[in-house]
Amino acid sequence: MATTAYLLEALAQILQPSVLVFILFGVLFGFIFGAIPGLGPVIAIVLLFPLTIAMDPLPAVVMLTAVYPAGVYGGSVTAVLINTPGDPSSTVTTFDGYPLTKQGDGVLALGVILASSVIGGLLSALALLLIAPPFAQLALRIGPAIIFAIGLFGVVILVLISRGSMLKGLIGAVIGLLLAVIGYSPVRGTARFTFDNSYLEGGIPIVPLIVGLFAISEVLMLIYQGGSIEAEGSPEISTFKTRLGELNGGIVETLRRPLDVVRSAAIGIIIGIVPGAGSIISNFVSYYIGRTVSKNGDQFGTGAIEGLISAETSNNAATAATLIPTLVLGIPGGVAAAILLGVMQMKNVRVGPLLFAETPELAYAIVLSLFIANLVMLLVGYSLSSLLQKVVTLPVEIVAPMVLVLSILGGFAFNFNTLDAVAVIVFGVLGFVLRKLGYSPVTIIFGFILGPILENYYISAVQAAGGDRLAVVTAPIPGLIVSLAGLLLLYQLIEEAKAIRRRISH
Repeated sequence: MATTAYLLEALAQILQPSVLVFILFGVLFGFIFGAIPGLGPVIAIVLLFPLTIAMDPLPAVVMLTAVYPAGVYGGSVTAVLINTPGDPSSTVTTFDGYPLTKQGDGVLALGVILASSVIGGLLSALALLLIAPPFAQLALRIGPAIIFAIGLFGVVILVLISRGSMLKGLIGAVIGLLLAVIGYSPVRGTARFTFDNSYLEGGIPIVPLIVGLFAISEVLMLIYQGGSIEAEGSPEISTFKTRLGELNGGIVETLRRPLDVVRSAAIGIIIGIVPGAGSIISNFVSYYIGRTVSKNGDQFGTGAIEGLISAETSNNAATAATLIPTLVLGIPGGVAAAILLGVMQMKNVRVGPLLFAETPELAYAIVLSLFIANLVMLLVGYSLSSLLQKVVTLPVEIVAPMVLVLSILGGFAFNFNTLDAVAVIVFGVLGFVLRKLGYSPVTIIFGFILGPILENYYISAVQAAGGDRLAVVTAPIPGLIVSLAGLLLLYQLIEEAKAIRRRISH
């Protein structure tokens, strides 16, 4: 009964016009900045952070909370239309979203990701509401060795699902891991592979790396290929009515696959609960499982709607899930969750096991704001997303400079450093060369992102085991996960070797 009373009180606070305006503003801000390559939801939250200093706790927290799912969705829109995810968590969306765009079904793909994102976000918010305390306690008991093993398993899954040669996918992941080593060592505090360059002392900045490898390299590929993003002969989308019909078609296609949606949402929620894992790993795991269980698994990566659902549903299902350990235990589930935690601490809100006891109205208001934010996101996406589809029909001579300018500005805005803008161009040229050689930038980015996470959890696991450097493989559960990853990798290598042998024999 007490919980019901708190929910009703929280709902009354959320439904105040001023609070709803802040939620709407958060969704619009997150969607716009999420759709700008190199910015994404985290940068959007950071930019809004100073505005919350003079605000009351409730509107400040719910506004930033609304930014998160909308920013993730906005990043998926550009992932579909121009093969450039606005956020790393939208990387897998490019696998099937962009091929659909090139086939002339870009608006259909936007409908799929809109429905998938909203449903995944709503189910994730429901999980946050119903099972936050027990799931957060479970995440607390997961030691660093297990999290390291899960991250390593995520790298293997990435290699398995990467397009083209699996060996090249593995090499790309190793390149990303090596790039992540550059900078100061978290253990000894000494510089590694900086070559006495002050710019590299803090490590390679992630935004210039992502923007360069994805956006700039895509611009160079477009210039190299010519024409437009859509393949020649693709059906022209000329009227708003037609675009609306295509968008509705994508929503219907998603609703026709409830098992894919629920499975992907469950994966996103479970992995999102684990601190540090979040939507990046859940994306790859969900996509791999979806491809494995689908009857049309061989079509994944060519414009399969099932693949798009697998990626995008888990993507937003992880957003609210990252708040489970954040709110109940005070352990941020991701970067965005950490910023929200900082806002609540700034407002003297006691985050942790006593949050729901001491300030239940605020706790439940945060949960309910996620429900409302996802519903508002549905309206915003329905109104604006299909209009962005026009960009894919524009000639390369128009699209390339637009993406180029936005990409360089996005890299510069990260730290307002001219060298970051230069790094964007350097990594863009590198990405173009790697693409021409058959290497996917995705594997490099994923290895780079997971590198520091794996290193930190490995160090923590060794320290917890009293200095045993093999603790991440000798303990039962981590050893099982690592062994499974190794077996999957070995099996796929054997299969690829057999395929090469058959091609040679023919």
